[in-house]
Amino acid sequence: EPSDLDALAALVQSAERLLLLTGAGLSTTSGIPDYRSPNGSYSKGHVPIQHREFVSDQSKRRRYWARSYVGYGYFSRARPNAAHFAVSALQERGLLRGGIITQNVDGLHSAAGAS
Repeated sequence: EPSDLDALAALVQSAERLLLLTGAGLSTTSGIPDYRSPNGSYSKGHVPIQHREFVSDQSKRRRYWARSYVGYGYFSRARPNAAHFAVSALQERGLLRGGIITQNVDGLHSAAGAS
């Protein structure tokens, strides 16, 4: 009986157009904290700033930029991990003809060679 990994490999190889959808979990082992896990920033009370708040309230903009400055260290030190390189390898082999969609803004997909 094939393993789950074998079944996944067969699915990937037989797909006509495979689309990869990734999220924050892909980058946590690179040192970038996630947002919505039980220990994530959101659970500690950090609520995202809505666009209308950002454009209409100077104090919200200051808070946004201050948090961005503090968080920059996580992003600047982060390096792609095995998952990012696996995504790049799948794309290089022509298996991701449907593309890659990610919510990540850390640039690690690109740093690993994906486009």
